[in-house]
Amino acid sequence: MTFEYYHVMERINMNVFVTGGSGWIDRYVVQVLLEQGHEVLSVDLSPPLSDGHNTRASLTRYM
Repeated sequence: MTFEYYHVMERINMNVFVTGGSGWIDRYVVQVLLEQGHEVLSVDLSPPLSDGHNTRASLTRYM
């Protein structure tokens, strides 16, 4: 029964918000999420390096 639960969960695509998406680790995370069919919004101060929807922004003024 546990296997069936995870099998169903794999089919659900998510909208994912990634901060620092141009960073070394986050680039890989964004790439994997896109390959799995998820919608990705990547926010970073650096130029985008992935195929997702990228936005250049600083979130510090909102904290």
